[in-house]
Amino acid sequence: MSLGFRGDFSDLKTRATGVGRIELYAYFQCLPDPVPARALSEGQLAFILLVAETMLAERCSIAAFDEPERHFHPSLVARAAGLLEALGRSCPVIVATHADAFLDALTTPAESALLLDLDEHRATRARHVDAAELATWLADYRGLGDLRTQGMLPYVIASVDGADEVGPSGIAAGPTKSSTSPPNFSSLWAPDVASDTQPRARS
Repeated sequence: MSLGFRGDFSDLKTRATGVGRIELYAYFQCLPDPVPARALSEGQLAFILLVAETMLAERCSIAAFDEPERHFHPSLVARAAGLLEALGRSCPVIVATHADAFLDALTTPAESALLLDLDEHRATRARHVDAAELATWLADYRGLGDLRTQGMLPYVIASVDGADEVGPSGIAAGPTKSSTSPPNFSSLWAPDVASDTQPRARS
C-alpha cells in the first residue's frame, strides 16, 4: 500500500465514528492526526480500492478490471500493472485499458496483450503481438504503448490471418497463446479513436 502514497505512509485503519458509521483513515508519520478517506485524492482512493480488489480476488475463478489506471498519477500506472500481474499468478486476470503507460509497464507484453480494433466491417477483432518483432523494436522503444504513440504498432502485430474472432462481449473467443510469467494475465488494449495515419517505416 505504501507504494501508492508518500514514503512516510504508515497504515490504514477503520474507526467507528457514530452509530452504524465506520470511516477509513490513513496514517502518516509526519502528521499528528490520521487523514480521513474523504480528504484523500481520487487517485489515492482508486489505488486503495485496487489493492483491496486484488487481495480479495486471489481466490476468484477469474478477475476482470476495466481501465483500473483511471485517476492514477502517472507514476502509479506501472505499480498498478505490477499488482495485476502478481494477481495473475493466483487466478486468471483480464484488464481492459486505453492507457499506453499501462502497456509499457507489462513485463511480458507479447504473451499477455491482445490488441483490439475494428476491421473494415466494424467488427471487433483481437490480434496477438509477434514476440520476435516486438523484441527487435523494444531496443528503441519503451514498450507497446510507446510503439502505438509513435505509429509503429502495426509492425509488431502478428499475422492478420491468425486474428482471433471476438464475441459480442469484446473478449477473445478464439485460442490464446500460452503464457509463462505471469501465467494468467491478459491485457486488452483498444484505441480511443480510429486512426488513418499510416505507420512510418523503420530506418
